Amino acid sequence: MFTRLILASTAPVISATALAAPSLGDGTYVHGFIGYSLLQDSDFTGTIGGATQSVDTDFDAGFGPGLAIGKEIPQWSNDIIGTRIELEGSYRDSDVDGVNFTGNGPGPEGNISGDVTQTSLFANLLFDFRQAGVLTPFAGFGLGAT
Repeated sequence: MFTRLILASTAPVISATALAAPSLGDGTYVHGFIGYSLLQDSDFTGTIGGATQSVDTDFDAGFGPGLAIGKEIPQWSNDIIGTRIELEGSYRDSDVDGVNFTGNGPGPEGNISGDVTQTSLFANLLFDFRQAGVLTPFAGFGLGAT
């Protein structure tokens, strides 16, 4: 298990999953989302005791639900740009399709299965570009851990 700090823009994920989040009246909102998760297959090669060994791992597609709660900050907003802060949690799960070992000597290979899961928590700063129409484009930044 490992933890890493990620600096990323989360606006494309959010904008692709929710057109509008219901407001709770004081500028606070909650919205959920779900997405498709596809891990890249992993291939590792190294030398152990003078022999080259490799491990190739294949993953199935998975899913990724999430939930965010946020609030508009009127002090940081004006008629053109609205500013929001948001706390976003998400989860992803993908099954291991297969693990292939080579170079580890004679004998049958083990049949390995399992899954890879990821839980993330991000704090986001979002900027709404206020328009006269129904849609409001926005951009943002997120800092979090996964």
